[in-house]
Amino acid sequence: MSHCYKKLFIVLIFLLSFTYALDSDLQIYFLDVGQGDATLIIGENDKTILIDAGNNGKGNTVVIPFLDSLEITHLDYIIATHYHADHIGGIDEVILSGIETDTVFDRGDSYNTQTYFDYVDAIGSHRKTITTGKMINLGDNCYAQCIVVNGKICNGDSVYVTNDENAHCIGLLVEYNEFEAFIAGDLTGGGIGTPDVESAIASIVGNIEVYQVNHHGSTTSTNQIFVDSLRPEIAIVSVGENSYGHPTQIVLDRLQACEETQMIYQTESGNGGYTPKCNIVNGHISVFTNGLTYFNVNGSIYYLDEFHRDEPVGISDGYLINYPNPFSNSTTIEYAIKGKLKAEPIEIRIYNIEGQLVDTIEARYGTAGWDASSLPSGFYFYQLKTENYNEVKKMIFIK
Repeated sequence: MSHCYKKLFIVLIFLLSFTYALDSDLQIYFLDVGQGDATLIIGENDKTILIDAGNNGKGNTVVIPFLDSLEITHLDYIIATHYHADHIGGIDEVILSGIETDTVFDRGDSYNTQTYFDYVDAIGSHRKTITTGKMINLGDNCYAQCIVVNGKICNGDSVYVTNDENAHCIGLLVEYNEFEAFIAGDLTGGGIGTPDVESAIASIVGNIEVYQVNHHGSTTSTNQIFVDSLRPEIAIVSVGENSYGHPTQIVLDRLQACEETQMIYQTESGNGGYTPKCNIVNGHISVFTNGLTYFNVNGSIYYLDEFHRDEPVGISDGYLINYPNPFSNSTTIEYAIKGKLKAEPIEIRIYNIEGQLVDTIEARYGTAGWDASSLPSGFYFYQLKTENYNEVKKMIFIK
């Protein structure tokens, strides 16, 4: 296939994948900015987040043309995962192009490079320091949460990150119903003597569908503990021509050996290793999902697992939901269980993200209210368990 026809084929496949966006409420685009990162998220409520914007020049040549192609003239949020040039270099170009931006989140503090100074000058008063646990609402059941920044973790733990800029990275968990993705720039996992932030957050992130491989597949990151905990169905490697050997063979081998990982998509081949699971796209990578049954990666369909339970539960056995979700102060939990009288009291247990029991509700007649106003914002889990029924659901409390 000639280079011209190959490029045309890639464009046609990418355009074909847009047909799935019509049935999808969450869209994530991993842009091909060469050796760097730039990710665009369009939420259920059409809120937009640009995470990083590639190296100097990539804002003008890649990010802005892509935003133009989607007729996006306004960004609700820009998030700079950290201050290395291959992540923030294009942000000033995006802002100075005239694209309106409401808020720019970063890790705070400062950095001593010209690229950083250009970034700070461009974002001006839009700049805000993100904090752990910060939740960005992207729809009724869609949000992005800051799991870690500067080594501080949303469960109150922390990792000493020294002056390693990569270890200071913002890590975001994006969730829409049963779909989860994790994006964290160049976050470190202990390789080559770097601070091991990955292991400290592995159990919090847990099993997910899509993982943007930290640090372009560097040996510093994606350690075995992290892979064993996340078990991603799809791994995304943002990479280009580089002198670092990214993505490294050891990282690709870990993902190759993970039974749950079905494919490793790369924006480019890079200058590292290769495994049979690698799919070199040579272009942008799109992920669309309805959050309930499937997600689509550049036209290929993958199905979502059912919510993890101790035992399989069918709809005929009963159901357990809460609304609204996310909620502010209070929410209503609704349930029905086969074989249980409506008037019979049922115990519903509430747990925090650390697995600690924070409340117990006695419910009857299929409904119960829960007031969380005295608790901090964040993830909570509610469990309804009887001799024949056991289900756990996640809810999000935002003050």
